[in-house]
Amino acid sequence: MVRSYKFRLYPNKTCRKKLDELLEAHRHVYNEGLEFCKTSYEQGLPFPGYIGVWNHLKATRVHYPLMNCTSMQQTFRKLHKAYVAFFDRLKAWKKEPAKYPKPGPPRFKSFDRFKSFSFKPSDGASVITDKASRRNYLRLQNIGRVRIKWHREVPSDAVLKHILVRKSCNAWDV
Repeated sequence: MVRSYKFRLYPNKTCRKKLDELLEAHRHVYNEGLEFCKTSYEQGLPFPGYIGVWNHLKATRVHYPLMNCTSMQQTFRKLHKAYVAFFDRLKAWKKEPAKYPKPGPPRFKSFDRFKSFSFKPSDGASVITDKASRRNYLRLQNIGRVRIKWHREVPSDAVLKHILVRKSCNAWDV
C-alpha cells in the first residue's frame, strides 16, 4: 500500500535562504529544459524525453552549486510528465476536437508557479532522529539539518521512497 505523509519543516534563517535559492535553481533548470523541448518541437524534431533533456543540460549543473544531481533529474522527470500529459491531451483533441478544448504545451514557470522539488532518500536527503533531544531532522545535501514536526507516527515497516520539499504560503513542508 502506498501512503503519503506531510510534515512541517522549521528551517532556521540560513536554511530558509538556501531552500529559497534551491527552489529558484530548480525553477531555472525546469525552464531551461522546457525551452530545449519547445525548440525541438518547433523544429519538427522528435520529443527528446527525459534522457535527451538530461544529456543536453547536465553540464549546467556547474551553475547551480546547491543542486543535487538526483534532484535535478527529478525536476526533468516532472517536465517529462508535463509533456507526456500534453501529448495525451493533444491526441484526445485530435480524435474529438468538438469534445475537448485545444491543449497547450507546458508553460514556463514564474517564481509564483514553481513550488516544489524532489529528492530520492539517501541520495541527498535523509531523516535523522536525535534521541537525546527527541527531535527529528531532515538532512538535505548542501542545505543542512532542518527540524521536522512529527505530528503522527510513521509505521515501523514503512519504506521511504520519495521526498518532496514544498513551499506553501512562506512555510515549508515535506
